[in-house]
Amino acid sequence: MALDDTRRRIDDIDDAILGLLEQRARIVADVARAKRAANLPTHDPARERQVLERLAGRAGLFPAPSIRAVYR
Repeated sequence: MALDDTRRRIDDIDDAILGLLEQRARIVADVARAKRAANLPTHDPARERQVLERLAGRAGLFPAPSIRAVYR
């Protein structure tokens, strides 16, 4: 595969990742609104730890510390 084609594939993946992170951020905002409406704390350290550990545990070529940084 030509270098330009490979770079285009990377650009497409980067765009998809960014789109998914934006979608996730919107859902996180929905969760925060629901928590505020229920008079619950918006930050849940135990849940945050659970999410980060689950994702870091799935790390392959992408290093676990980088996964944690992205999701923080």
